[in-house]
Amino acid sequence: PVGIVAGLIIWRVFHERFERQRHRLDWEGGVCLTLGIVALLVAVSEVGPALGWTSLATFGLLVAAAVLLSLFVRIERRASEPLVDLDLVRVPLIGAGLAISVLAGVVMFGVTTYVPPMVQGVHGGSPLEAGAAVGAMSIGWPIGSVIGGRALIRFGARRVVVAGTAILVVGTVLLSQIGRFDALAFAMAGAAVTGFGMGLITTNILVSIQGWVAWQRRAVATGLVQFSRTIGGAVGVGVMGGILSAFVGAASSAILDPTQAAGATAAGRADLAAGLGWIYWIVVAAAIAAFAIAVRAMPDVRLTAHDVEPAEEAIPRSAEAPERPPTLDGARPRSSVDRARPS
Repeated sequence: PVGIVAGLIIWRVFHERFERQRHRLDWEGGVCLTLGIVALLVAVSEVGPALGWTSLATFGLLVAAAVLLSLFVRIERRASEPLVDLDLVRVPLIGAGLAISVLAGVVMFGVTTYVPPMVQGVHGGSPLEAGAAVGAMSIGWPIGSVIGGRALIRFGARRVVVAGTAILVVGTVLLSQIGRFDALAFAMAGAAVTGFGMGLITTNILVSIQGWVAWQRRAVATGLVQFSRTIGGAVGVGVMGGILSAFVGAASSAILDPTQAAGATAAGRADLAAGLGWIYWIVVAAAIAAFAIAVRAMPDVRLTAHDVEPAEEAIPRSAEAPERPPTLDGARPRSSVDRARPS
């Protein structure tokens, strides 16, 4: 019912003007990208339960992924209508935003996947408690999104994203200690802080990139942001799953199964806690890397209701640099010189 109501609102309220044009689908690039991502995901997800990091099959899959993705980049460079416009990635705002999104995906998927096993498998909590621990993340996230949206207009994207990644570091550090503190409230607090940071980051990066690119490229830019976060999370979860399997192996299913948890040994729970401890520090490392990228590479882009105002260092200086895109209301963004002229 919620989806139906949302669809009706969009149908009645959202009206857009567009010009229909014939386009050529980039089939070659799409096939190479799909096969390359599949090979990469199979390689990282099957490490541990079926394959080892040094096995011939894992090595072959990783090589195949590298070759296919390299071929994809080559195809995109010469395609008339590329699936992924590589020129967008070279824009400082978009390049930094995509890198942060990849790392944010690692954090998001890592928290939602590997916090419940600690609460339920190690501390002996119920499935409801395990769900409540990560459910707090979905409470902090929308709060961060609402606050971040207002802060974006007042302070600019750089300050908000830097603050969001800093909060993300704090939240993941708190979660890295849930092995020491078995209180459910502690895990929920860590997840809520992490979600708050995610809300500040994801919304501001997406809106800033959408406001920067031209209208014709907005869908491609939006897809890149969502795709980067999903791929970062999928690859990160695969790697972390391999690490957990190395510590626990097949015993993890018995520990986490409510019908068999009573027979789980203390040694098995200790192995699970040790594996999860390493995973949490990987999540912390991803958050720290996102913070470092935000501090060093995130340009200062200010978004208002009427224009997008990049700072001087955010504007490409090369002769090939694209024109500044239309503003949210369709007008050209005004430069500092334009704003200084009398109306």
